[in-house]
Amino acid sequence: MRPAHALAIFLACLLGRASYAGSLHPQDGPHADLRVAIEDRQVRFSVGVNLAFLDETIDVPREALNELSEAESERVLEVFRAYLIEQATCIINGDRVEPAFERLEMFTHPDPGMMAIFPKMGARALIRATVVMRFDAPSEIETVDLTWPAYPYDLLAEEMEQASAVRARMYFEAVLTANGKTEPARFTQAEPTLRWSRSVTETADPLEDLPVPVIADVSEDSVLTRIVVIALVLTLAGAVMAKRRNTTLARMFGAAFLLTAAAIVYLVVVAPGLRPPPPPLLSVTDAERVLLALHERLYRAFDYTAESDIYDHLAFAIEGDLLGELYEQIRLSLLQAEEEMKIGVVTGLKPIETSVLEIDDAGESSVGLGFRARHRWRVDGTVYHWGHSHTRAHIYEADYRVRYTQDGWKLTAHELRSQQRIDPDDGSLFNESESIQDQLEDLGLPDI
Repeated sequence: MRPAHALAIFLACLLGRASYAGSLHPQDGPHADLRVAIEDRQVRFSVGVNLAFLDETIDVPREALNELSEAESERVLEVFRAYLIEQATCIINGDRVEPAFERLEMFTHPDPGMMAIFPKMGARALIRATVVMRFDAPSEIETVDLTWPAYPYDLLAEEMEQASAVRARMYFEAVLTANGKTEPARFTQAEPTLRWSRSVTETADPLEDLPVPVIADVSEDSVLTRIVVIALVLTLAGAVMAKRRNTTLARMFGAAFLLTAAAIVYLVVVAPGLRPPPPPLLSVTDAERVLLALHERLYRAFDYTAESDIYDHLAFAIEGDLLGELYEQIRLSLLQAEEEMKIGVVTGLKPIETSVLEIDDAGESSVGLGFRARHRWRVDGTVYHWGHSHTRAHIYEADYRVRYTQDGWKLTAHELRSQQRIDPDDGSLFNESESIQDQLEDLGLPDI
């Protein structure tokens, strides 16, 4: 390789490292993937660790550094199992629960083509153990304290920060699924215990206590209408009396006819000019509040993991065919270009600007009435695996039609106006050409 090419690769790696070091799968060092699922009477702790991590955690002698024989694999798993039983404690409702192991296996045959990505660790970064521990509770789970004990030194941080007086320990970005919802969690040496409480995790419904629509005041029209109806009846009766030559009654009903004519003229000609314009269905402030609540429900529905649960919670905010359209749009916006096309967790939803474009006038019935609004917002979607996270941030702008139904406020129409990917750290527009690979291709260099 020519010196210029070697320098170009070095510079590209140096420029890209800060942004892309966290995207290696896994990184070139000890790594762990931690996932916790809490059900009504069961906690499931799924653990994936590579051999480099095991070497820093347990002591099992073997013949070759980058290889594991079948007997060595069984021994490593046996020692790791004993370590987890003793150190990875789970306390449910105040009592320690012993684990049952649903899965305990070692993957010892990595793809040789992947070795070049891990020059320091080699096969030790790719040989990995998978463990699933199940903790059964005798009653419904109210609280959980789950501890993860192992925090090797962070080799990547040492490499990035060069010499430091204090060696940093690794921390692990994890995924917690509870109450049917998925959210991020973190294990650190300073705070190694994940604490969960059913009461704390319950959040208020954004659709509760939304403003009700204004109903138009039609009392004046109702009174005049009754006068007109009575006068018309009297006029008809007067016509009958006139035929029977009852002059006195005929005059009385003639007066009723004049009253009817006057009331009709007032209703049709005079009243519209004197009557104030119909009030809006709700104020601009209340319209903004309604839209933000419905919009929050859209994304909070994706906290749930089961598709049926997502649909059920979306249905509280969306009416008609728009349900399927917005489900697909939001789901695709959360998809990350990762293995298995994992769905990201919504870790950030920030309204930027809301403009109410039009509000319907109040009527005798508010059902079917609503407003149009334009909304701009930011979404951060994050995937967690191998102990680190990958976040993508986008800014969207869309127009919405909101309608009041018998089931409350609903989104009934939607038009996406724009979307932009941004840097999740500083909010600047994301430049896809900033990757190391693109920089190398611009230089005409072969794939690394």
